[in-house]
Amino acid sequence: MKKGIYTLALFTAFLLGNTDVQAQAGLKKANKEHDQWAYIDAMNIYEKVAKRGYVSKDLLEKLGDAYYFNARYAEAEKHYERLFTEYASEAPASEYYYRYAQTLQHTGKEAEAKNYYNQFVSKAGSNTQIAQIRKNEAQLKAQIQENSGRYDQVNNLATNTQFADYGSYVHNNQLYFTSARDTGSLHKREHTWTGNAFTSLYSVASTATKDDKVTRLKGKVKSPLNESTAVITKDGNTMYFTRNNYINNERKYDSNKNTNLKIYRAENVNGKWENVTELSFNMDGYNTAHPTLSQDEATMYFSSDRPGGFGGSDLWQVAIHPSGAFGGPVNMGSGINTEMRETFPYVTETGELYFSSDGRVGLGGLDVYATKLDRNSNPGEIHNVGAPINSNADDFAYYIDPATKQGFFSSNRDGGKGNDDIYSFYETKPLQLECIQKLLLTVVDSKTRNIITDANVTLYDKLYNQLETSNRYENNTYTFNNEFKCGEGYRLKVEKNEYTTKEDFVQMNK
Repeated sequence: MKKGIYTLALFTAFLLGNTDVQAQAGLKKANKEHDQWAYIDAMNIYEKVAKRGYVSKDLLEKLGDAYYFNARYAEAEKHYERLFTEYASEAPASEYYYRYAQTLQHTGKEAEAKNYYNQFVSKAGSNTQIAQIRKNEAQLKAQIQENSGRYDQVNNLATNTQFADYGSYVHNNQLYFTSARDTGSLHKREHTWTGNAFTSLYSVASTATKDDKVTRLKGKVKSPLNESTAVITKDGNTMYFTRNNYINNERKYDSNKNTNLKIYRAENVNGKWENVTELSFNMDGYNTAHPTLSQDEATMYFSSDRPGGFGGSDLWQVAIHPSGAFGGPVNMGSGINTEMRETFPYVTETGELYFSSDGRVGLGGLDVYATKLDRNSNPGEIHNVGAPINSNADDFAYYIDPATKQGFFSSNRDGGKGNDDIYSFYETKPLQLECIQKLLLTVVDSKTRNIITDANVTLYDKLYNQLETSNRYENNTYTFNNEFKCGEGYRLKVEKNEYTTKEDFVQMNK
C-alpha cells in the first residue's frame, strides 16, 4: 500500500568520508528528496550512488525506507539485510529491527522475522505498546487461526485497473472508491512519494461488472493532487474526504515545503460536490486523513500523525456538534494505537470499528483488525479478522454492511491487477467481538424452597436503568432477551403477590 499516513523518524545528515564530489552531490539531493517524502526520486538517486561504490549505514537505512514505505518489501529486505550484516556493530535504531522483521514476514521468513521482532522489543523497551502486545503472541496467533476462514466469495473487482484502486464506502448502492486510473489526460501528474499518478474519487454500482460505467465524482472534489477515502452522510447531502492541502485552486505547503493530507467537507448540489471547505481540526505540518462516521454521525474517526500520539499514525476521534462545528480531536488511546501505524478506520451501523495496523501480531504488513466500541468510543478486545482478508501484504480500507454481511477491502497482495486492488467478500460467520453470557434465574420460596413459576422479574443495569421485564419460565428458569456482558454488573427485582419484593445484584464473570 502506497498511500495513507506515514511518519518518519528524524534523520541525521550523512557523514561523508572520502567519496568523490559527484557522490556527495547526489547524496545531498537524495537526502533532500527523502526528507520531503519524495521516495521515488530519492530511491533512484540512492541506487545510482550505491552503484558507484559508495555505501554507508545511512544510505542503506534510507534506501530500505524508500522501498519499505512504498510497500516494496522484497527490495527493502535486501537493503535492510545488508544494513544488519555490514553495520551490525553500529546498532541501527530500534525501528529498523521492526521494519526488517516486517519485510522478512512478508517474504515468508517467519522464524527470522520473529527473531527481529524480539530484538525490537528488547531495544525499544518492555513498556512499549508493541512489547505489551507481543507478550501474548502465541495466544494472538491462535486467535488469528480461529478467526480465519470466515469469508466466502473473495473476488478481485472487475472494475480494478493496472493502477492503484483502493478504499470503499457504499451509499445508495453506489461504491465510492479511490483510483489513480488513466483518465486520458495529456498531462498526467505523478506523486513523488510513490511515482504513481495522483488519485481521484470515483463511483460505480456496488454490484458492478466489468461492463458497468465507472464515474469520476463531479464538482470541486476534483483537483490536480490526491483525493481519497470519502464517507457520505446518510441523507446524502455531505461528503467528507481526504485531499492533499489544496483549496480555492491553490496548493498549500507547510514550513518544510510538504503538501500534507487534510480532511475536507463538500456539499451535494444537484449531484455535484461543491462548496469544499477544510475542517477546523486539521493541523498544519501533519497529516489528517481517512474519515469515518459513528452510527449517529455525531463523531468522526480519522487517522493522523500529529503530536500527542503513540507512533507513526494513530486513530483519533472528534465530536460533530449539531451546528456542524467540530470539537477538539481526542486520541483513541493505547487500547487501539501502537508505536507503528493505525489507519483506515471504518465504523459500522452496529458500532464495530475496523482499522488497519502494522503494530500488532498479524500475518504481515498492514492487517485489518476489529473491536466493539462502547457508548463512549472505548474499544473492547481487538481481533485480527484473519485470512483470507489478511495476508502477508498490506490489507486495509475494510467496509462491511452488517445486515447483508457483504463488503469490500483493499490489498496489494500478489495476483492483483495493479498496485492496490479492491476485493469484494461475503462474511459467513461474524466475529464474536464481545464476551457475552446468559443469565438463567430460578426463583424459590425462602422457607419451603419450592420453585416459584409465576413471578415478575425486572432487569436493570448497575445504574438502575431498566433493561427488561421477564415472566418467561422454561425448564425451571426465567429467561431474558438481554445480552449479558462479561464483567458487567446487573440488578434484579423479583415481585409476586403475597411475597416481599426481593432485589439483588449480579456480577457477571469476566
